[in-house]
Amino acid sequence: MATIFTRCRNPGWLMVALGLAILAFAPGIASAQLIDPATLHIGGTTTSGTGPVQLTTNDGVVTVSQQSGGADPLNVPWLLILGIPNVTTTTAVITKINGVTESPAISGTFGGSLTSSSVHDAYGVLGLGDQATDSNNWTNWSTTDHTINGITATSFGLFKFNIPVTLTDSSPDTLNFGNLPVGTFVIGYGETSKNSYETPFTEAGLTTGHGPPFTPNPTPEPSTLAIAGLGALGFVGYSLRRRLKK
Repeated sequence: MATIFTRCRNPGWLMVALGLAILAFAPGIASAQLIDPATLHIGGTTTSGTGPVQLTTNDGVVTVSQQSGGADPLNVPWLLILGIPNVTTTTAVITKINGVTESPAISGTFGGSLTSSSVHDAYGVLGLGDQATDSNNWTNWSTTDHTINGITATSFGLFKFNIPVTLTDSSPDTLNFGNLPVGTFVIGYGETSKNSYETPFTEAGLTTGHGPPFTPNPTPEPSTLAIAGLGALGFVGYSLRRRLKK
């Protein structure tokens, strides 16, 4: 080694060569160490940017899109994950995928519960991914479900559905659910040979049963306020007349 350093006019190149040699003999990086791109969008091809996409349970339609352009198709099966408040069992089933009836319907597997004491988000509870965003956490889910649906959650049961069709960046998959409860969060998870993919909280779905978008505690219309005001004046006038007669 001393001879090599003596004869080399540029020792920096030698260090680079040694570094490459070490990398060549190092073990391959495990898939669990890969960064998880948060690109699986629920509810269509447009991101919401601020919060979960509001879905209606009236038709039970859930659309999943791969937002990472040029990404390889997800390995089959990939996972659709439901977070349902205050349950550990569910009758929710997938009845159709891309218009094709599933017979029998696809049921979910319970994978654990997200609670106020959970260290990680829903993916961490299920042992999936590296929590690249960690945004599907207890605080975000419980606060949003209470604000939009008026649901006070003590836990969210997490159910994994194996989706037996390919999901690519050029064609979303549409799933039809039966018995999809109000207040359910919907996220996706899938892998390729290079990466695993997740859904951030801002692109997750949330069922409302109202038909999206739904605004909780809407502001009364001006006409409604006017009618209410007239009613109040009438009541006051009636009370004054009774007192004067007495």
